[in-house]
Amino acid sequence: ILSGATSNKASQSRTRALQSQNSPECKEEPETLSPELEYIPRKRAKNPMKAVGLAWAIGFPCGILLFILTKREVDKDRLKQMKARQNMRASNTGEYESQRFRSSSQQAPNHGTEAGV
Repeated sequence: ILSGATSNKASQSRTRALQSQNSPECKEEPETLSPELEYIPRKRAKNPMKAVGLAWAIGFPCGILLFILTKREVDKDRLKQMKARQNMRASNTGEYESQRFRSSSQQAPNHGTEAGV
């Protein structure tokens, strides 16, 4: 019963305050609203965190995808470099002069001695 009475009082005082604000007599000096009155917005307020939430919803998954794609590219480049190094190491083992170069280097001095004789 008491809560109903206070809500009725609040609604009556709210309507009185609205009527008094609309009257030309009170436009000069607005009345202070009593603590019983509550503010009821006419339209829904905008959520300032909506843009932040949207940025996180788009940016976070995109960041993860970009990280994964970049990591794959780096791994591919690393694999190419490792294969190139392995091929270079394999080519450096064994004899440096093949039979063809050895035979030509041995024949060159012989030709020079025959021409000098």
